[in-house]
Amino acid sequence: MFFRIDTNVLYCGPQKIGFKEGVREEVNVDAVWVAGVLEMEKVYFIWICPTHKNFEWFIEVLKKVEDMDQQGVIETHIFVTQFFHKFDLRTTMLYICEKHFRGLSNNNRSMFTGLRATNHFGRPNFDVFFKYLQSKHASTNDIGVFSCGPAAVNKQIRRACTEANRARNAPSFTHRFETF
Repeated sequence: MFFRIDTNVLYCGPQKIGFKEGVREEVNVDAVWVAGVLEMEKVYFIWICPTHKNFEWFIEVLKKVEDMDQQGVIETHIFVTQFFHKFDLRTTMLYICEKHFRGLSNNNRSMFTGLRATNHFGRPNFDVFFKYLQSKHASTNDIGVFSCGPAAVNKQIRRACTEANRARNAPSFTHRFETF
């Protein structure tokens, strides 16, 4: 479905070990999927995890995808949600590097992860993000939102899509999801 929509948001929530291994294998071997994504106008990939440690396994996969993306089609946003609740040295170092040193290098990559991905600390505000997408992609009719995560987050995304769809003369959001 999402290959037929030019602008897409792909959301992945905090995953279990089985999902991590499946994603790692799929992305490493499925170049056809990546090529299909790269034919789109824009893809926003949102990854939510509790701490930096929870996405270390995924950094190499994201680097490979970024290297394949020569046109800047994929824009990745990583949300670290437990930074303020639990002390984690990796996440603290990531926060310091991202807040104080991002953009000092000429390739606009994170000094800590080596990714172009933007790291955020806290939970995503889907209402604000979807309004931003509507203004940025005003010339398109539809924006696909595809989420895989807990029921509560899928419900939050569905509510934000419904709210954003109330705007007149703006792209509408189509939400598809998988709950685990």
